[in-house]
Amino acid sequence: MLKEKSLVNITNKFKIYLTNLNYDNYFRIEVITGGCSGFQYHFSFSSIEETDIILDSEYKIITDEVSKNYLIGSTIDYIDEIFNSSIKISNPKFNNTCGCGVSFS
Repeated sequence: MLKEKSLVNITNKFKIYLTNLNYDNYFRIEVITGGCSGFQYHFSFSSIEETDIILDSEYKIITDEVSKNYLIGSTIDYIDEIFNSSIKISNPKFNNTCGCGVSFS
């Protein structure tokens, strides 16, 4: 397990969101193939694996080695609007997103 807290920025809104979830496992962020543009973010709760990278130990956020390379420099936020609440990852390396905003290339 490797702790690399400085890889991503985590907003206070996202930290509050995670605190309100009151989860026991780790919050996993992965980049998987799929969507209109080729890649998309996948979020889940899971136990930690020996090869996982800890993005934030206080809020128990982890990723895998491959996804880490896609997440470097990203900002993880939580958007809470009247008709839409979602986790938003702003990644300066990826400007091409699909029309629905779910996937990127």
